[in-house]
Amino acid sequence: MKLGILTFHRSINYGAFMQCYSLSHRLQKDFPELQVEVIDYSSLRATCAMKQGIDRIADPAQRDAYSKRIHLFDHCCERLPLSDRRLESDDLDALYSWLNETYDIIVVGSDAVWNWNVRGFPNAYFLKGYHGTKLSYAASAHGLSFRGMTPEQKAFLSDALSEFSYLGVRDVSTEQMLHLVDPGLNPRHNCDPTMLLDISSLPCDLETVWEKLKEKGIDPDRPIFAVMASPGFVGRELRSYLGKDSQLIALYEPNEYAGAYMDTLDPFEWAKVFSLCSGTVTHFFHGTLLSLVNGIPPMATEPAQGFAVNYVSKIRDVLTRLEMLECYHPIPMDRISKAKRKLGLKTDRKQWQKIAGDLLYADAHKKSAFDWIRQKVEKEAESYQDFKIALERCIEELVAKERKNG
Repeated sequence: MKLGILTFHRSINYGAFMQCYSLSHRLQKDFPELQVEVIDYSSLRATCAMKQGIDRIADPAQRDAYSKRIHLFDHCCERLPLSDRRLESDDLDALYSWLNETYDIIVVGSDAVWNWNVRGFPNAYFLKGYHGTKLSYAASAHGLSFRGMTPEQKAFLSDALSEFSYLGVRDVSTEQMLHLVDPGLNPRHNCDPTMLLDISSLPCDLETVWEKLKEKGIDPDRPIFAVMASPGFVGRELRSYLGKDSQLIALYEPNEYAGAYMDTLDPFEWAKVFSLCSGTVTHFFHGTLLSLVNGIPPMATEPAQGFAVNYVSKIRDVLTRLEMLECYHPIPMDRISKAKRKLGLKTDRKQWQKIAGDLLYADAHKKSAFDWIRQKVEKEAESYQDFKIALERCIEELVAKERKNG
C-alpha cells in the first residue's frame, strides 16, 4: 500500500523543508507496512514566482548567497523519500492521472497548502480530482484573506473537503475558514510536524555547525542569540540592550548588526544551530518552532500588519496553545511611516528592554528554561495522535476492502 505526501517540500525555505522531512520520517516509523513517499510535485506558478523573487534581489552578494542555498536544499532533498517521478506543472488533469494510478492514500500538508494566493484557485492541494483516500495533516490557509471568498469558491471547497476522511489543520484561522466554507466540516488540530522532530537524530554533526560558527568569528564561550527577522532595527535594538558580551548570529536573512550571517547552513544544520543559542528573536513561524524544539525561548517580534491584524496569525496561535504569550511581542508597524520603518527610527524602548531582559534571564537559567519549554512542546506534539488514529482506521478500511474484493 502506497501513501503520498503532498506539500511544499521544494520551497527554498528552512521550515517548509523540515516539516516535510519530519512528517515523512514519522510516518515511515509509525507505519512500516506502508510505502511512504513525498510526491515530487511543484506548481509551475510557484516556481516562476520564486525565480522572479530571486531576480528582484538587488544585492549581488545576497543573490549569490541565495543561489548557494538552493544548492544546499537540492542536496538535502536526497534525504526525503521522494517519488521516482517529478512533475512541475499546473496541469491538474495530468497530476491527478498520475496520483490515481500510483497512490492508495494521500496526505496533504503541512504548511500553507490551502492558501491559493500564489498557486491559484483551484489547485492541486484540494485533491478534487484524486479518487483515493484523502487526509490532511496540519494544513493551513495562513496569509489568505478568506473572509472574501466568493460563493463559488465556498461551494468548490465544501465539495472538495467533504471528500477527505480526515481534516487536520494547523491553526485556528484555518479552522475558522473551514467553518465559514461549511459548518458541517470537522477540522481537527494537528501540531506542525517540526514539533515531532528528534533533533539529535538529524543527519548532521553538531560539531560541523560549531565549526561554521567559529569560521564566522563566533566565540563558543560567550552567549549567542539568533536573529531571524528582516527589519534591520531588530538587530540594532538587541545589540543595544543585550550588552557587549552577547553575540548575534543572523539566520536566513542578513542583519547588519549581527556578528555573523550564517548563510552556509543546510536545513539540518539550521535546525540544530538553535541548540547552540540562548534565545531567538524572530518573526518567522518555523524560527519560533525550531527554537522551541531545541528548548530555547523564542521572542516572536511579529509585525502587527496585514494578516496578523485581521486574523489570528500562526505564531500567535501556537504560542497561545503553548500558553507562552509572554514570548509574543508584536511590533506595531502601522504606527511607523514607511520611511521611518526602513530606517528603524521609532521603536518601543520598554518593549525591547523586556525582550532583552527575558533573553538574558533565559541564558542565566538554561536548564530550567529548557525543561519548561520541552514539556510544552511534548504536550503540543500529542495532537499528532489524533491524526495517527484516523490514518490507522483508513488503512484498516482499505485492507478490509481489498480482502472483500479478493
